[in-house]
Amino acid sequence: MGYLQVGSRAVPWSHPTRLLLGKARKVDLLRYYLQVAPWLLPHLRDRPLVLTRYPEGIHGEGFYQKDVADVAPAWAATWKDPRRPHAPRYLLCQEEATLAWLAQMAVLEIHPWHARWTSPEEPDWAVLDLDPMAPATFEDAREVALVLRDFFAAKGVAAFIKTSGATGLHIYLPLGPGWTHGESQELARRLGEALGALWPEKITLQRRVDRRQGKVYWDYLQNGRGKTLAAPYSPRPFPEGTVSTPFRWEELETADPARWTLETVPSYLEEAGDPWEDMRSLRQDVRPLLRELRGGGRRPRHGRHVGG
Repeated sequence: MGYLQVGSRAVPWSHPTRLLLGKARKVDLLRYYLQVAPWLLPHLRDRPLVLTRYPEGIHGEGFYQKDVADVAPAWAATWKDPRRPHAPRYLLCQEEATLAWLAQMAVLEIHPWHARWTSPEEPDWAVLDLDPMAPATFEDAREVALVLRDFFAAKGVAAFIKTSGATGLHIYLPLGPGWTHGESQELARRLGEALGALWPEKITLQRRVDRRQGKVYWDYLQNGRGKTLAAPYSPRPFPEGTVSTPFRWEELETADPARWTLETVPSYLEEAGDPWEDMRSLRQDVRPLLRELRGGGRRPRHGRHVGG
């Protein structure tokens, strides 16, 4: 076991040439994390993390890790949920050295909470997880997202989109202060129910897997205390090295999830900047939208529209 010097930290380091996914070695994962650190870290800081590790690469066994009490370096920031006496000690990724340690631990997915450890009962956003179930494809998720883009624009609601890193799309709605996890889940559920009622051949909220085939599964249950999604710029454990990548709404018509990989995302960010830069600190009042959805809204006469 050797060490890497990252800033003022000595980060444990071993097996740099071990293949993790496709042609990507552990050292390639390290390089990626450090390259995207200026864009990735702001989306991780102060958020408890759930890690997906593949110590022998994606062809070996992978597992989720919440508790890092016995493995994290002494200098790494951690947090223990005061509401749960037997809670795990979650990692907090506050600096580049922690990203380097994630590479050492072969972390191929980073899943942050929707809330910060400083206010764990208040989510910063609601998430809409659009997951096409075969034979549905990314094109079906794109169709749904296009409708949502127009809907949120009409309502004056700021929404931010990213690829899942697989075939789906994730849409985030920044929330103002005082929201609860129950309310964020309700907002996501009611949006799905409203659009699903108008488009039942395309969208399903069915929890039974065998009833979702051929539709876009609207997974509103990804909202809740302790729930997570792959972080912006998190790798995904696929041979192609795809990354869950934010992009701008005007890119949606031509977006290709295969375009954004460990190799291409750093240059994409260098050229285009972070499409989610405004989302980091944006807080907006979307309670009028939730009230409208609770009231049922006005059914449209034409097209795929939700609410009034």
